[in-house]
Amino acid sequence: MREHPGRRPLIVGGDCSLLLGVFAHVRGVRAAAVGGSQPMWLHADVDVLDPGVLPAVTYRQGGGPDFAQLAALLEPLVVSPRLVGVSVADFRPDLDPDGVHARRLVGLIENCITHL
Repeated sequence: MREHPGRRPLIVGGDCSLLLGVFAHVRGVRAAAVGGSQPMWLHADVDVLDPGVLPAVTYRQGGGPDFAQLAALLEPLVVSPRLVGVSVADFRPDLDPDGVHARRLVGLIENCITHL
């Protein structure tokens, strides 16, 4: 795993309490996404995903969410009428020679786009 100076993992030592705390605030995220009036862009750095489910990223950090957990976190944002677009960063196709991970990401993005 390549280290990035100044970058800290979301979860240290396999403790998922911080991540679970984030999921506990999904209702607040939904309210913020729906409640404002300005257009909103969703940008997802996929290196937040656990390397066990998506190893094809530059900066792998253990303990992150899986695809289903990320989808649950994104759901309140993608249903917002304010969402105008979605971008994804840090997927490395050169680390996904058979395209399995690319197909999973496309499915996740497709789900987001169907809500636009």
